Amino acid sequence: MEELPNRVDYLLRGATIITMNPAREILENALIAIKGSEIVWIGEAKDAQLQFEVKHSLDCAGKLIMPGLINVHGHWAMTLFRGMVDDITLEGWLAKVWKAEAAYMSEENVIAGAPRWQCAPGGFQPGRAGL
Repeated sequence: MEELPNRVDYLLRGATIITMNPAREILENALIAIKGSEIVWIGEAKDAQLQFEVKHSLDCAGKLIMPGLINVHGHWAMTLFRGMVDDITLEGWLAKVWKAEAAYMSEENVIAGAPRWQCAPGGFQPGRAGL
């Protein structure tokens, strides 16, 4: 990122930052400057050539800041079995659900449970999470 903005709303200071830049750098003792809802500058503290006018500053020494994680794997058709069995171990849940899956699952049911549109059963949860 090039020139530093003078006025920012938040300055996160001293963190270790895992970036998503092309080199996938990990920055130590780094700063993140935020204006509104936008990250406007990321870099090591030693690289900040201008002084920021900051509304809120947070000491993030000893903290790790990393990009959000996105769930790219899902068993969407299994949303049709939600609520069928609750409060048991994974193994117990799988034993019950696999029997139901063998008895009732069809191509039509898989399509019905998949989030082809946000209104399908499997589409609501990722949508609420902003995915």
